[in-house]
Amino acid sequence: ARSAPAAWVARRSQQRGEAYLATRFSAKEAFSKAIGLGIRSPMTWRDCEILNLPSGQPYVQLHGPLRQRFEDRHLRAHVRVTDETEYAASFVVVEVNGQP
Repeated sequence: ARSAPAAWVARRSQQRGEAYLATRFSAKEAFSKAIGLGIRSPMTWRDCEILNLPSGQPYVQLHGPLRQRFEDRHLRAHVRVTDETEYAASFVVVEVNGQP
């Protein structure tokens, strides 16, 4: 996975870089709503990363108390992002993975 600054630079234009950041912000917000917390503890902007697999598929990487809460509840997130010229959108589905 790339770090955000390297991923921004890889976009090769300010417009593509801004679209990249917009989709990441959108995905974090969609994730926070999918888990029912919004942006309140343990959900923080820093403990939720939206990264990409080598294939380009986005995924959610969690840290700290948010990661522990997610694991304790046996949850799994699926994220999709898209952007157009003026809009960014993200969809996150959270499912129970195994027995809670």
